[in-house]
Amino acid sequence: MTQRNLGDAHYNLGSARFEAGNAAEAVDHFRAALRLMPDSADVHNNLGVALASEGHVTEAVDHFNEALKLRPEFSDAQRNLAAVRQLAPAR
Repeated sequence: MTQRNLGDAHYNLGSARFEAGNAAEAVDHFRAALRLMPDSADVHNNLGVALASEGHVTEAVDHFNEALKLRPEFSDAQRNLAAVRQLAPAR
């Protein structure tokens, strides 16, 4: 299995765990995917969503920003960043 395939597998597992209501396991899989695919805007975005749902708002903002650095037109990341910034403590 290639590194990319393994990254995709972790990404898919993270998505499935999040959909099943287990954000903590989703975070673990998204982090594993990110180690294998650090330039994936999708992984950064979904990790941000899972982190925000667990109350880790500041870290979620960092991942949404990274997703947008990688893909500036990424509308899901733009919306997620705007929504979570309302919850984030001022820096």
